[in-house]
Amino acid sequence: MLRPRAIPVVLAVLAGCAGPELSYSIARGEFDSVTGYATESGESAGFAFRADVDRWPWTVRLFYGSGFDWLLARVFGLQPSARGADNPSGVARGRLAEMAGYLDLSLGHLADVAERALWVAARDPQPLDQAVAVESLEGVLAELGVDPLDSPMADAGGEATVAAIDADLRVLESAAPWRRTAREPSATERRRALASLQRGTARPHPSAELGRRLLRFLHRAAVAESDPMLRQAWVDGLATVVGQEASRMLRIKLTASDELGVPRDDVRRSAILAIVRLAGPRAVPWIVHQLVRSGAGRLDSSEHVRRLVVRLCAALPAELVDVRVGEGPSPIEFLYDVVKRDDLAGLRTVALEALAICLGRDTSHDPAWADAYWQERALRGAGRAP
Repeated sequence: MLRPRAIPVVLAVLAGCAGPELSYSIARGEFDSVTGYATESGESAGFAFRADVDRWPWTVRLFYGSGFDWLLARVFGLQPSARGADNPSGVARGRLAEMAGYLDLSLGHLADVAERALWVAARDPQPLDQAVAVESLEGVLAELGVDPLDSPMADAGGEATVAAIDADLRVLESAAPWRRTAREPSATERRRALASLQRGTARPHPSAELGRRLLRFLHRAAVAESDPMLRQAWVDGLATVVGQEASRMLRIKLTASDELGVPRDDVRRSAILAIVRLAGPRAVPWIVHQLVRSGAGRLDSSEHVRRLVVRLCAALPAELVDVRVGEGPSPIEFLYDVVKRDDLAGLRTVALEALAICLGRDTSHDPAWADAYWQERALRGAGRAP
């Protein structure tokens, strides 16, 4: 018989052992309830939050993520019930962020978060929700050890390519364990499925929606499969596709805009910082190239994005300040463009300071030194004036 003093210790041990898994399940259940997400049925074309959410009583919510949330629910027989949500979007953001805190539990948890974050990033019109989704995808890639700049780019595609991919997806779905009804796959089924999977995971699909469809299939198949060879193939393919699709979405959100073409600064800044944290300083020249390319050679339209990139350039090691990606400008060329062409005097000053730091010069707010440096640089053939 337990002594009274031992009871809190036992409860703490139980909460610590079972808590993470069950706290995660609580967060996932509430996210799915407020958004209507269902892995089996796939994505809906639209995105609409529900007014009534299956939420746990406040006594459970008070201990979210601690392990005691589950313990209270089990000891007192508490269950979620439909409750009105004043801010359904906020509930979804909070639950997605909580789920992202459990990425290290298993590949299944990681795929769970990736599915939902990719869906939010692609369909949810709320910029704050998209920013949280981007941060969750950053966590997914960090856990996988995937550098988004090293992840392969999607095929250019075309009707024939999309049709071939769709045919491969149908082959995979015909080999799914739930289609075989407990029957072992034949050698032919296994061979066809493995060939289709190899083609389907070689690089991202032209359509991000097709990529998310493949991710959902592989996640479900990896859980349900009993054949050892196919199960390992589903698991390996799932890890590959999660990395590809999360990387693709970060790159997409670098230049995110709403349906009217207005840039979404919060989302874009989240994507820029996520890519830099994952890829390191070498991401900055790549980001400069992407932003200039998307602006057809002009400075980016967002003051906040320009200011962020200026500061990132100032923090670069010396060996990267004059690195170009493709036909884009190098970081110091970008800074000089801002000094000469930006409409905001304050940002021109910040860029001038950043340029001095990159070149190892004393800071001066007189742009004449920058002009003189650039003329000398042009004569040396080392760069181009804006």
